Amino acid sequence: MDNPIELQSQSGALCAEVDLNGGMLARLQLKRVGKRAMDLLHRAPWLEDDYFNNEPGLFAHLSGEWVCAPFGWAPKDSKLFSATHAHGLPCHSAWQVDSVSESKVLLSYVFPNGHPLKNLKRVIELKDDRVDLSFTLISNEDCEVPLGVHPCFPTDHQLNALELEVAGDGIVYGVDCEPGTSRLVPAKVFDSLNKLPLKSEYIGKDGNQDTVDATKLPFAYHTEEIVQMLHPEGQAVLNYKNKGLRLILKWDGSKIPTCLLWMSNHGRKAEPWNGENCCLGIEPIASCWDFGEESLKGSNPIKDRGVKTAVSIKAGVPFTFDYSIAIETLD
Repeated sequence: MDNPIELQSQSGALCAEVDLNGGMLARLQLKRVGKRAMDLLHRAPWLEDDYFNNEPGLFAHLSGEWVCAPFGWAPKDSKLFSATHAHGLPCHSAWQVDSVSESKVLLSYVFPNGHPLKNLKRVIELKDDRVDLSFTLISNEDCEVPLGVHPCFPTDHQLNALELEVAGDGIVYGVDCEPGTSRLVPAKVFDSLNKLPLKSEYIGKDGNQDTVDATKLPFAYHTEEIVQMLHPEGQAVLNYKNKGLRLILKWDGSKIPTCLLWMSNHGRKAEPWNGENCCLGIEPIASCWDFGEESLKGSNPIKDRGVKTAVSIKAGVPFTFDYSIAIETLD
């Protein structure tokens, strides 16, 4: 990361680094008296090796949190999606700084000529007990856009290091997240996060019956799983009991109703992952998984359950989405 923008809260309890490549909140640290600074967001393991030599693009800077406009990917280019830029051009591209102070930065990105979307702005502001975030999107034309944000949190490498609270029911990713490794039944609905449906060949393994509890992470085995929570009520809570810390991700569920949970536990073996990645993505989205054009169809597995999979945006009318990550100590 070349020349990141450094922010800190008024007391200095929270510090952050913002990467203009991708407009990412690349690092968020909590500083406590007499203790080491604690990273609150995940960084891809290859970043420490400079694997991509600081090239542009999402993989070369994958860390922390970023905006996905549009959310998802497509196998070939379309009016809205790029086959080579998963989660939209902004998180692969350079952003501009509109204003910056000690604790707050305003960034902007302009889409290429001819794109349905016009520009994207985001605000990152540190308070002593939370980080407040927002993005504002303006389009060139009336359109439906799958949208989301992509915070990634550490799950550590200690079994049950993280206890996760997300309300409501959900549905497993539509295909095997990682063929030969993923254990959940694709496209299967479930009532709660502590009872995710296992494929028959994994029933009885690693202490599981016919379901697995995803409220306690990381899993006891290497895997890669994605589920979409359909009614999370605009909140996810992460309890790190070994660190005495709780993080609370809140967002406006009236605008972006669901969240995708990406549970990565050493399951991706290809480069640059190399079986080293371990994290939890909690991604508030209006989308059908990350299936690109599928989100825009009249019928898809998420929309068929009464949940919207895109945001309606009028030409020239700003769409603003607010969210935050609060930090609390556990008793």
